[in-house]
Amino acid sequence: MFFVAAMFLALWFFTMGRQYSPEKNQIKVLSANFGMEVSGHETNLIASGVLTNTSRFTWRVGSLEVRFLDAAGKTVDVSHGGSTYQELVVPPHSDCAFHVALSPQKSVPSHVSSKVIVTEASDPNFWFGN
Repeated sequence: MFFVAAMFLALWFFTMGRQYSPEKNQIKVLSANFGMEVSGHETNLIASGVLTNTSRFTWRVGSLEVRFLDAAGKTVDVSHGGSTYQELVVPPHSDCAFHVALSPQKSVPSHVSSKVIVTEASDPNFWFGN
């Protein structure tokens, strides 16, 4: 019985980390620009800009979602991306520049405005990630 309880506690301890979902509105994108980047045989849509962390925790940003909006504010296209160039770790109450390749887009969609959202982040201090 003790062995089973110890295994349960160990499994719980090693799979738990700070969860991003309660903090998801604490990382905001301050600015974003779009462009094309040719790398080897690929041409990709690139988003770059600055995000800020207003929470009291450090977060490792895993991926971003870009919503391209028309004049009425309706979504006309969506793209997801993660940084392939750097690890995006944002300390509390700090800003961080980002540069992400968006896929599978090969051109900038026709849009009036856009909204960039952090969709995934994890605790960089947790041993096994989130």
